[in-house]
Amino acid sequence: MNLFVIIQTVKQNADELILLDPYGLGLTIISVTIVFLVLISLYLVFKSIGIVFHKIYGKQILKSNEILVSKSENEISGEVCSAIAMALYYYNNQMHDEENTILTIKKKNNDYSPWNSKIYGLRKTSK
Repeated sequence: MNLFVIIQTVKQNADELILLDPYGLGLTIISVTIVFLVLISLYLVFKSIGIVFHKIYGKQILKSNEILVSKSENEISGEVCSAIAMALYYYNNQMHDEENTILTIKKKNNDYSPWNSKIYGLRKTSK
């Protein structure tokens, strides 16, 4: 019984809305405005969360990055870098070998195929 009453009130409210806004322009403007306001508020919330986390954890991340950079600079010498660069250069040049671009297409002559067979297209009529 409650469901029937709820459905009737929804229909009455929909009929009132049709009388007030027959083309739906007001409802469209309101709904688009709400969507954009929610998107802007989500953007501001995520941006503020990023700023807060950067203030809290930013110094720790910078310290750990400095340690990694200083260790990695001390371990790799110029000779190792040049050896890696030469290996990459030779690898990239050997990947592009020249090939002939001649295509040969041999046509196979099949006279019979179930797709072009006329026997399957005939109908048998029963008498």
